[in-house]
Amino acid sequence: MTYRNRVGLCLVVTATASAFALAGGVAASPATEQPPVTSGVDIVIDSGLDDDSFLIGNATAINVPPGAGYVSVYGGDFGGTSTVNTSGVATMPNLFIVDPASDGSITARVGGGSERHVIVDSVARLKKNPATVIYPSPRRVLDSRVAGLAVVPDGELTVDLGERYAGRLAIINLTVDRTAAPGWQATYPCADGYQGTSSINLRGGG
Repeated sequence: MTYRNRVGLCLVVTATASAFALAGGVAASPATEQPPVTSGVDIVIDSGLDDDSFLIGNATAINVPPGAGYVSVYGGDFGGTSTVNTSGVATMPNLFIVDPASDGSITARVGGGSERHVIVDSVARLKKNPATVIYPSPRRVLDSRVAGLAVVPDGELTVDLGERYAGRLAIINLTVDRTAAPGWQATYPCADGYQGTSSINLRGGG
């Protein structure tokens, strides 16, 4: 099942594809709460952007019943990675950057074992230039669950992005899984070292 909406630069999506935008980019809850989006549904949204820009936005997944799942926001074809993962009843947001498809659309894919509500908000346009590369769907450069490289408390894990990123800015997404206790993780350039702030804070046990 596919839904499609055009709502300019503030995108709010529910199971029935109802959408609205308010001044200042503040999105309110619909007057009548709609059912959550069923797992396996692709929601197609018109970004409202021309083909000269990338869309920077925020995706929020709201899990209704307990159960793990994910939401992936992408332009073009699905690349197999998630934008935000959900577990239990938590509300989980995450930033995304996508290159809309040739018709200006982006897609929010709901997957996993349970249904959920999805909110997609636009944040900014990023003008394209020849030196900027945005993958249609995120490319995973490391999965420590597969590599057997779990990060221990106060430990570090070096990720090699490749020579193509030398001297360039890389925008990355960090997901932490299977935590045993509350804590934090930070991502930073190896040459600069840890600067004292976290990239993500953890509640533990998930």
